[in-house]
Amino acid sequence: MITLLATLSTTIVINIIMPSRKFTLNLISSSSKDLCGQTTCVYGTCTQTGQYTFQCNCDDGYTGALCDSNINECASTPCNNHGRCTDGIDGYTCSCDRGFSGAQCEINIDDCMPNPCQNFARCTDQANGFTCSCNNGWTGVLCETNIGMSQVSAHFEYQIAAAVVGTSPSESVRGAPEPSRDIFVYRILDVILRII
Repeated sequence: MITLLATLSTTIVINIIMPSRKFTLNLISSSSKDLCGQTTCVYGTCTQTGQYTFQCNCDDGYTGALCDSNINECASTPCNNHGRCTDGIDGYTCSCDRGFSGAQCEINIDDCMPNPCQNFARCTDQANGFTCSCNNGWTGVLCETNIGMSQVSAHFEYQIAAAVVGTSPSESVRGAPEPSRDIFVYRILDVILRII
């Protein structure tokens, strides 16, 4: 693709873009033989290509007829997970939101390492956070509060009672004969240890 970019007094600047390389061919109507001495490639090197022509070979990160435009590497939005891109010279940097890291904010930091949940609760990582799934008998954001056996759900109490008298949890246990206190305590502990 050839595009006429500018006319600088007696200089005609033509930008030629080829798939593998960008460069500029400048045509000058002048009797001078040293064209690179008359023209400044801002961020690149000048090469005289003929009696009346020269080209600017741009440094990495620059483009334009005289290599005077910084290429915006942030234009392709390279930062992931809402990271903020800052353009640089031939590069960019990403500033990551909390909970993410990596050169392009592509890594979700595992907020469950080490496990912040207490009392053997299961931790589930989320973006910039976590949730704790508490075991029966525990509550709170970190499962730090013991709610005691008297406040455990009725369903859980029926499961314990069913295990003590040897019935399935779906069967009614209200009419079951009451076992001795020692056996009851032993079986409750056994059920609790299996659940934990």
